[in-house]
Parts: sequence; structure tokens; C-alpha cells
Amino acid sequence: MTRFHYPLLDTKFRFRVHNIISNIIHQYLPTKSHILDLGCAGGNIAKLTQGKHLVTGVENNSFYFQSARKHCHKFLALDLNKSQDIKKIPNHYDLIVLADVLEHLVNPSHTLKQIIPKAKKNAFIIISLPNIAQLPFRLSHLFGNFNYSDHGGVMDQTHLHFYTLKTARQLIQQFPQLKILKIFPAGTLYSFLPIFPTLLAPQFVFLIQKN
Repeated sequence: MTRFHYPLLDTKFRFRVHNIISNIIHQYLPTKSHILDLGCAGGNIAKLTQGKHLVTGVENNSFYFQSARKHCHKFLALDLNKSQDIKKIPNHYDLIVLADVLEHLVNPSHTLKQIIPKAKKNAFIIISLPNIAQLPFRLSHLFGNFNYSDHGGVMDQTHLHFYTLKTARQLIQQFPQLKILKIFPAGTLYSFLPIFPTLLAPQFVFLIQKN
């Protein structure tokens, strides 16, 4: 039986992915740790750390470049689907964040395999993935509807892969050097009814340690 963990801070939206990540960084990392934020958008993780850590942001969408460069300690414009781009990332990070990234990639397992060496020994990795087995989608699929969304979310049209809690764990556990420490159910709506995670949580956040 899966043991779920819940954010310590008792705030209204404590189940938002970025709030969970912020709590993890605060609890597990000493000041001035090196963080690699893959798919950083406009520098979201760098903003959360408020200058307390050295964040390298990686993004492939030019829409975010200006903001990412402004907020990240370092910024790399790279495509995580390309091995030659991933090779350009240094190997010295205390934490690697893949927040809602792997589901967008052509071959998530291959990319993750290349990313793992970028983390130091005993470093942490955070992976968040959407939950296709959330109750609304179970009902929708039961009636033959598999409709993509133009507005983000679990059924976002840019998602190339879909995960349940089981298959998300399988993705991570295929790498023996990775150990799942905690699993956090996540999602803004889940904040209002934090029960039955596999049915009601839109996302899961995995806190992982590299052996």
C-alpha cells in the first residue's frame, strides 16, 4: 500500500506543486545549493528560492527566455529531447527538478537516464507527473471520451505520455540508483478535498534520492 506524505505548511493551497517543491527545498537543502530546474519556464523555481540557492534553468520555449535569464543564476536554452543538448549540462547538482516535464518529452526514460548523472551522489530529484487516473478522467474515458485540452491540465494537448501512480512509479523505479523517499498528492483543487489521492489528486510529486 502506498504511503502518501502531505505538506507541513497548513496553507490554503499547500497542495500546489510549487508549494510542495518550495517546502522540500526549505527542509532538505542547505543555503547556496546548486539546483537544476529542467523546463524552468520563466524561472519559477528560482523565484521560489528568493536568491538563497544557485538555480540553473533549462528551457526550450523562447517565450520564456527573457524571464528565465532574469531570475536564474544561469540559463541554458536546450532541448531535453536532444542528447547533444543534455550533454551540455554540468554534473554537479544537489537537486534536479522535473516539474511537469517528462510527460511532454518524446522518450522520458531515455531523457531521465541522461539526466541522472547530472546529480551528485545522495542528491535529490523532484519529479511531478499528472494523474490520468483522476476520477473525472476515469468517468470521461468510461464513456469513450478522450478529449485533449487547449488550456493545460492532465489532458493538455502537448502531453505525449500519460501516467497513473503505478506507471509513474515504474518510470522512476527502472533506475536502481534512484530511491523514492516520499510521494505527495498535488493539485490546487485537491487542497479543498484532500482524500482518496489516486482518485482525486490531479498530480503526484515524487521526492527521490540518488544513491
